[in-house]
Amino acid sequence: MWVARAATLLLAVRLLYLSVKYFAGVQAVMRFHVESAATAFLIVGIVVRLLTSTTESSGGAVARPFSVWAWILWCTAAMVLYWPSLRIGLLSDDFVLADRAVHWQIGAVHRELFRPVPLALWALILRIGGGALSLHLLNIIAHGTVAFLTTRLIAPIASSRTMTIAAGVLALTFPASVEAVTWSSGVFDVTATLWCIGTVLVSRRYALRVRRLDRIAFFACALMALLCKETGAVAPILVLLDMWALGRAPRHLVVDTGILLGVFGLVGGARIMTASSVVRRPITKYVAQRWVFGTVAALVVPWHTDVIHSLRWLPIVGSVAIVVLTTVFVLTSASSIRVTRALAAAVWLLVGTLPTISFFFVAADLEGSRYLYLPAIGYAVLLVVMVSHEQRQAVRKMGVTVIALWGAIGVAGVHLHQQPWREAAAMRNAVQDAARNNRAMQVCGVVAVTRLPDSVRGAYVFRNGAGVALADAGLTVVPASAASCSFTWNEDRLAFAANGVTP
Repeated sequence: MWVARAATLLLAVRLLYLSVKYFAGVQAVMRFHVESAATAFLIVGIVVRLLTSTTESSGGAVARPFSVWAWILWCTAAMVLYWPSLRIGLLSDDFVLADRAVHWQIGAVHRELFRPVPLALWALILRIGGGALSLHLLNIIAHGTVAFLTTRLIAPIASSRTMTIAAGVLALTFPASVEAVTWSSGVFDVTATLWCIGTVLVSRRYALRVRRLDRIAFFACALMALLCKETGAVAPILVLLDMWALGRAPRHLVVDTGILLGVFGLVGGARIMTASSVVRRPITKYVAQRWVFGTVAALVVPWHTDVIHSLRWLPIVGSVAIVVLTTVFVLTSASSIRVTRALAAAVWLLVGTLPTISFFFVAADLEGSRYLYLPAIGYAVLLVVMVSHEQRQAVRKMGVTVIALWGAIGVAGVHLHQQPWREAAAMRNAVQDAARNNRAMQVCGVVAVTRLPDSVRGAYVFRNGAGVALADAGLTVVPASAASCSFTWNEDRLAFAANGVTP
């Protein structure tokens, strides 16, 4: 075991060395070098951790969960953190979805998107006079609620209220959550995660007393998660992980979870049968490998490429902190219960992106990072579990320092990552203003437009919804074959040109 521990330490040092060189911009070190080093470290580390775990109980006190009144504080914190996002307005898919919601078209948008619960909320908000600001407010409040529920999720396995707060802060300030929270269409991911956590929390009531109301609430929460987004289908798997972590398996809960797995499995199978070729891609070894590496790498390094290039110390400090924390957890003694809980949280990371395995991808500019919203909760729990119930004071202080550091740089990351979305909103305004002020376009009325900005540094602008957005400027956008007037967007001049002619 001493040899195995020494090998783990050497692999950790190698991983740190390659990570620092990679983020420092050394061209000789490529991303796959870091991924292979991380894989070797994790495999050996997990084996060592399993072989050296003790049979003693985790020991220590168990944190008492916060009352419902604490929810207001978490929502307030979310408001402060995401205040710049309130006035961003509608972007890309938002236009199409808002238009459908205001006409109460909350059914299937297409064969792969049936999410009536968030669309019904949008319909209620928009029909009573709320606008884009209200939709952003909905996302932010839901995000604060998720952070609050995370504190209750970890309470039975945390050693103190400080540790429960730490988990909530990590969930609240995770830098790659900006796409899900700032972009109004991210409401699907935020609400699905909210109801998934709610399903797990309700499932814990089975251990106390099985009541009909609790069983109804269990099925209702899981159904709400599924009707918010397809990824909500993993809710029963998360319940199984929670049972494993807590060492509880009430008979009625096992039966009800089995029913959910069967029903959700049938629904998922039916959806896959009618899905597009992208979703139905064969799950090859390479696809599975990219899914695992992509999920873990994006969680450990949740930074926009511009942030990495301009503030290299952020990913370096963050990566070093996580590798050090993991190495200490692997090499020091820990109870089998604590190890089981850490493994359950680690599996949560992959379960969260499992429904997207065939097409999962988070770009360097964090496009697609909304898929990380549910896994980020498991990541927050994992980091806290590795520190909670630690008996050695020096190791515990080091772990708390790492978590505090992650929370601090997370706040900075959230602030920096909102900037591209503000720039995308400015670009949308420029396009709409140019359309309103272009006399030729206003005379034509029915126009075709090309080369509209797709995105700005990963923040969507007009990938979808251009027709609805330009309708606000008094125009009807049609395909080029059906239009007598055609205009091209000139991004350098922020103006439209007729038939490609420079304005």
